[in-house]
Parts: sequence; structure tokens; C-alpha cells
Amino acid sequence: MSLFVNRWIFVSSLAVVMLLSVLPDSFGRLVNFPCCYEVRFSLQGRIKTCYEMKPQEDGCVHSFLIENMRGNQKCIDPASTWLKEKLEKKQITCVPYFSSSDVLNDRAA
Repeated sequence: MSLFVNRWIFVSSLAVVMLLSVLPDSFGRLVNFPCCYEVRFSLQGRIKTCYEMKPQEDGCVHSFLIENMRGNQKCIDPASTWLKEKLEKKQITCVPYFSSSDVLNDRAA
């Protein structure tokens, strides 16, 4: 392929990625933005990361998205006893997850 075609493909791909990054979360789901529709009470393995997920209008429920050291992600119920204990004892820290709709709503306010 010519250099022109390669550049055109690169610029087009970049434009698509940029467009998908600013679309509302309903479109963001196509690029795997996290959302928890169901929750569990348990998780196996050591915790690597933790995010607090806010409820959203599209059905996402309040939960904690936790990834273990093997890379498995689970949506954990905030009412889980073990999770409450770990948070109270500061054994884990769960940072809030901000979706693109949160950012757009903050800008509009």
C-alpha cells in the first residue's frame, strides 16, 4: 500500500476512536465501558483493583467492580459483609468510577 493509503487508514481509525470516546455510555457499551447489571456476594482470589460503580439510568446498579490478581472481574453487592469489613478496616480502597455521562453532566451544569 502507498504511504497515502496508510495515513488515511490511520487518521480514519483515530477519528473513530475519538468519536466513540465522547459518545454517551449507551454507545460506550460497544467499546466495553464497565456496567454492573447484576451483583454477587463473593469473589475468589486476592483483590487487585476496586471501583465503586454508581447506579445509572440504563439499568446499571450500585456495586463494586473488583478485579482479582488473575484478572477476573466481578460486580460485588455493596451489602456484602466481607466487603464492608475490608472497607472499614481500610484493607482495600475502592475509587469511584466516573462514566463519560458523569463527565458530560458535570460540564452541562
